[in-house]
Order: sequence, then C-alpha cells, then structure tokens
Amino acid sequence: MTTPGTEELSRAELAELGFKHFVDVRVTIRRILTTMERPQRTAFAAAVAKRLLRADAQLPVADIRPYVARWRPVLDDV
Repeated sequence: MTTPGTEELSRAELAELGFKHFVDVRVTIRRILTTMERPQRTAFAAAVAKRLLRADAQLPVADIRPYVARWRPVLDDV
C-alpha cells in the first residue's frame, strides 16, 4: 500500500527525469493496441517477445529459463 500522495509524487519525479509512470504507459499502450488491426498487434507482440527472448539468451546457460528454447521456434514462425 502506498501513502496518499506518493503516487503523484512519483509521477512528478519521473516527469522531471523525462520518464512516465508505469500505469500511464500501460494505459497508453492499451489505447494504441485497441486501435491496431490484428496483424499489427501480432507484430507488436512478436517484437516484444523477441526482445525478451533475446535478453534471456544473453544469460549464462544455467540461468536461461526452459521456455526460451521451447518458444524460439514459435516466435520464428510468427
């Protein structure tokens, strides 16, 4: 639970740094995605997944999560 006013303070501090609060980003992305056609949303999701899988692939082998290897062929098909 946050203290009243903390969220507004965080937003103000982030704004000063040129960043956005994660809730504001989620709302904006959701609004953008609802205006996209299905193929555009698929491409967006594939790009996000590719970035996440690429980040996982950079980890030491022992730390790579098992789903990375399973999902790579699926992502390549998309």
